[in-house]
Amino acid sequence: PVYLFGGFVIAAACHPSDDGTRQLAPGAPNGFAFGCMIATGIGFLLKLLACAMQQKLIGERLGSSLWVKQQVGIHKPFFRAVEAVLRDRGYTA
Repeated sequence: PVYLFGGFVIAAACHPSDDGTRQLAPGAPNGFAFGCMIATGIGFLLKLLACAMQQKLIGERLGSSLWVKQQVGIHKPFFRAVEAVLRDRGYTA
């Protein structure tokens, strides 16, 4: 919903009005396509920041919880195999 709303608002602000005057919103760049590119860039940055914050603030704190580790199943063979592969030389963590 946030990205859709941003697309509607930003792209519409850059699109000339249909009242016959063809006026843009004050300070808006000219063109609907340019407004779509701005909305896409802002949405992409918001998504990256949201993912980073979730991993840092939520994942880091829950990562030390024994209950969470048991629910995820890090003690099972699949995760042990992933850990062994990642410990090989050439991979970084």
